[in-house]
Amino acid sequence: SIVDHTEIHLMIQANPDARFVEENQPGLFLRKNMRPAPFGFNCSEGDFGVDLNRNFPFKWSEPGASDYPYDQTYHGAGPGSEPEIQAILTALD
Repeated sequence: SIVDHTEIHLMIQANPDARFVEENQPGLFLRKNMRPAPFGFNCSEGDFGVDLNRNFPFKWSEPGASDYPYDQTYHGAGPGSEPEIQAILTALD
């Protein structure tokens, strides 16, 4: 079977800071981490952070990702710029 010849990795939690906020403020449904907004951007609470799903180096900044930190789909300052993504990439390397 495929499981006999495939290595499987489970990543149970990849956004611990947002999870902590959601556990203490139920109903927020945060998709971004808690990185403060870059200098010069005034993001309202809940709009700052980086969408970790769009921060991976593979196809970074493709359509569907935003350059603006206040958007829910903000891809971050650069490919793999977030520590959460760096940890995942290191674990899979």
